[in-house]
Amino acid sequence: MAVAFVTSTRAINLDSSVSTLVVPLTLAAVSKRVAVVHIAVLSAEVTVLSVTDNGAVTPNVYTFQAGVNASYNPGNRTFGSAATGFPGGEDDFDWPADIQTTADQLTQGVVRGEVWTSPAGVTPTVATQLTITLSGGAKCAVAVAVYSGGSSYAAITAANTVALPSNSAPTIAITVTAGSFLSAGFSSQSALNQVALPINGSVGPIKTSNINTVRSEMSGASSYPLSVTAADSTGVTAAVVGISPSNTQSTDISISDGTQNATLIPVPATYAVCAVEVQA
Repeated sequence: MAVAFVTSTRAINLDSSVSTLVVPLTLAAVSKRVAVVHIAVLSAEVTVLSVTDNGAVTPNVYTFQAGVNASYNPGNRTFGSAATGFPGGEDDFDWPADIQTTADQLTQGVVRGEVWTSPAGVTPTVATQLTITLSGGAKCAVAVAVYSGGSSYAAITAANTVALPSNSAPTIAITVTAGSFLSAGFSSQSALNQVALPINGSVGPIKTSNINTVRSEMSGASSYPLSVTAADSTGVTAAVVGISPSNTQSTDISISDGTQNATLIPVPATYAVCAVEVQA
């Protein structure tokens, strides 16, 4: 029996003083039904202590599979293709310096990504919610994917955990077994127009836990949000499978001659990528 995607859910906590987050879950008492939990934490120090559910008989025990921090220090960083996407030569609007400033506000900081899994190869207890417990107060976003036919998980290798300090379209490529599923979480401390792009027979994206970016460019202040984009891809053959979210920003700016330029441009962001292979 091949692994198949069943359902997904998500939740987000934007209170940095809170250390727990309750996430809706639909985990049925069906043989080999498994849940993969992708977590983004907006912190350089806080990690996930535990993932538990409210199993009606006994709680299902969730296991940490991989975790990684991705960081970027303050400093200018340009948008991709900004030179061709915007007008130049305006004395009263310094292209592309203003774009660099905006990019820097959105992409500096640290994010931690983790992936946890429920027991595989068994019949789980019916559960309707997860509780994510952190080692301290921090903002966090969670995306949960439920699969059928999960008998085991692939061993974590170096390719499963990747810190990308600057990328507008991050990818992760892992050789998977035919009939298995690769489930990946792309954690970012930006929350732009981030969409997972399905390739190589993928049924993704699963879900995007995302919020709008909140910032004040005029005052130089910004409020860094976060997101986790969960995507998956089936191993039709024992070949390398890639998953790619695309991070873009829509900009509509008036310049001195009264014209407007609205365009969608790629924006580099800091990513922490964790993945696990759900095996049949």
